Formats: sequence, C-alpha cells, structure tokens
Amino acid sequence: MAVNIWQPVRVLPVTEGAELSTKDVDPQWLMDWSGDVPDPERPLSDANLWVWLNIPPGSSGVDFVVPIVRDQVAEPTESMRLALTDDNAEPLPDGTVLTGTVLDEP
Repeated sequence: MAVNIWQPVRVLPVTEGAELSTKDVDPQWLMDWSGDVPDPERPLSDANLWVWLNIPPGSSGVDFVVPIVRDQVAEPTESMRLALTDDNAEPLPDGTVLTGTVLDEP
C-alpha cells in the first residue's frame, strides 16, 4: 500500500550573508505558509515559517517554491536555509539543511 509522507520543514537563520526577509516574498504566500504578515520587515527565519511538505507515493522528493517579490531595490545576494524537523519544529539531529539563494537582477 502506497502512502503520502508528510515532512515538517522549518526556515533557519542563514549562517553567512544576507537572509531573505518578509518583504522579499509574496505577502499572500507568507500568510498561507506562516500565518504572518510582511510588516514589520524581518528575516524569514523570524516569521514563524514552518511548513509540512507532502511527498506523494512513488516520489522521492518535492519542490518547495518561494515566490519572490520583484522590486526596484538593489540588494545583495540573499539566502534562506531549510531544515527537516521533528513534529515540534526542532531540526533533526544530523538532518539535511538546504540553502536557497536569490540573485538580484540588474
């Protein structure tokens, strides 16, 4: 019998460089995934962003899309870190941590 796998994932603070902020992502996406609003602007890791990803039967992974807001502000390269967690949003010991990077377009 095939079953869905539900895996909690949490945004962690970046370890170097600039972190994506609550103003860098689509406001509705932020509300949908965290129940939070963009203002006041703060790092995504401070926005209670903790999601459950559904991995369908027969799949070995899933895409997690973060819609970025285009603006006219020149910004440095920004990143976000995602960690697999337990059911209490605590990162798994020796668990995988992924980093996604956004480059500002000229």
